[in-house]
Amino acid sequence: MNYVAFSPLDQLTFEPDLLILNATPSQAEILLRAMSYSTGEIWAPKATPVLGCAWLYVYPYQSGKVNYTITGLAFGMKAKQVFPEGWVLISIPYEWIPIITKSLQEMEWVPPSYKDGREKFLEREKKIFEEAAHESQSR
Repeated sequence: MNYVAFSPLDQLTFEPDLLILNATPSQAEILLRAMSYSTGEIWAPKATPVLGCAWLYVYPYQSGKVNYTITGLAFGMKAKQVFPEGWVLISIPYEWIPIITKSLQEMEWVPPSYKDGREKFLEREKKIFEEAAHESQSR
């Protein structure tokens, strides 16, 4: 690698090899769900306490896999106080960018179950389990 170029997303003038996003956990959940939306790909972050940047830059570039970490977990970022704790850094390799952006255009970013609240979710879940048990007994 001869050089690294950084750009804010809204000022991007080149096709990136990696798209690195800094997100809240709620934003990250939407992005990771978008990765799985059409592909079924599982979320499988790779990291170690040291070389956190290598896991965000080199691993996704070489493997072609989306990777993420939470700020405050990697030694260098923590020691240098690069980010406040609790943000999610997501590294998206170029081959995943069109898949994720297409999914973001198609999927619901906030599913109804997220909006309904705990009680309504538990009622719906109970009904589904009861229907499944009844169907299983009918066989």
